Amino acid sequence: MAHLLKLPEELFVVIVSLLSNKEIKQMRLANRECRDRLALRIERVYISPNTTNLEVFLAILEHPHYRPLIREIIWDDALLEHYRSPEEEEIDFEDDHKETVNLLSYDDFEHGLDAYQGQCFPDGPKQFAAAKKWSMTGQCLEEDVPGCLTIQENIDIYRRLFEDQARIILEKADVLAFRRGLAEFPALQRITLTSVAHGPIIHRPCHTTPMIRALPINFMYPCP
Repeated sequence: MAHLLKLPEELFVVIVSLLSNKEIKQMRLANRECRDRLALRIERVYISPNTTNLEVFLAILEHPHYRPLIREIIWDDALLEHYRSPEEEEIDFEDDHKETVNLLSYDDFEHGLDAYQGQCFPDGPKQFAAAKKWSMTGQCLEEDVPGCLTIQENIDIYRRLFEDQARIILEKADVLAFRRGLAEFPALQRITLTSVAHGPIIHRPCHTTPMIRALPINFMYPCP
């Protein structure tokens, strides 16, 4: 790293131009000089009713170096659904209720509710079979699912994300931030609306938004 920083500026710029943003991020962590000399190449920003996405959006908007670089705003229009818990909704599998309300409960994991199994375990029976071995006491079998979250941890994270989303929509914080972006990004050329940011299935996103990058690596959730 020290040798790279001592190169002539012209050569240094050429080498850095060949690096990915991920590599630049890692180099910026090395020391203060790397942080000051290596700037990220950011031309797009993401926005949605999510605190992490909004914080990054506004941080870039207020940054004197990155604000003039932004050419595109991508609005993630995929919203998390409300999955009612047994405490919120009495479960009745004998009527049409199960067809109109998504139920997120331990019973869904244990017995394989088709709707939840299909959304959270898209890789099929083998993946779901491993998930079924999660203990109801909050433990999991790491030999089957290394580093997995417990069922309750998945539920708690999802609920926090949903509540965060609901609050932002109520306050219209995402709309206000978007309006600021329209007015204050001087090089803005394109607005993209997408409903597939999280991907066709989870863990394979079409757009790696700040929200998605911040999720625990083994977090299982219905793909919005």
